[in-house]
Amino acid sequence: MEPVITNGTTGAKHVSSSPLTLQITQQEASDLLMSDIDSRLVKVRPMATPVDQISRQGGARQCKSMEVDYYSVDSLPRETVITADKAASENETGVVSVENGKIFAPSDTLMALITDASGSPVTDCAAPVFYVDDVSADRLTLRVVNPVPDENDNIFPLLAKGTKLIR
Repeated sequence: MEPVITNGTTGAKHVSSSPLTLQITQQEASDLLMSDIDSRLVKVRPMATPVDQISRQGGARQCKSMEVDYYSVDSLPRETVITADKAASENETGVVSVENGKIFAPSDTLMALITDASGSPVTDCAAPVFYVDDVSADRLTLRVVNPVPDENDNIFPLLAKGTKLIR
């Protein structure tokens, strides 16, 4: 299975669709595994957390530079926009064209932010929630979680171009 590499909100890289291996980590983030931290993590005793162990071993050290490297935490962007209208249908599933489908993974749940003509969120009905069945770069296969059939017995709701899908 080929890994899918996606940029996060702060530029870090996320790996999905395959296990995270040492080889992929070294290829995509070669400076992530720093030898000093790695050597300390090896010495972690049972029942102690890595952060606790490192902080106890750290102590005070003289430093002539104020430049310091830290690990950072990143997350994938949380929303995308539908790029083409998706008509309502009687099916539970539908394929939707989106700007960036790679930020989602199968088994994610999404909410469609339905707005009126002025762009204000519609609050008189429950927002449609979807389960992601399949992902490609610009398409999502979605399954309706909270179907509310309309007057034509359509289960999958109309999703207009420009509608936001939020994780």
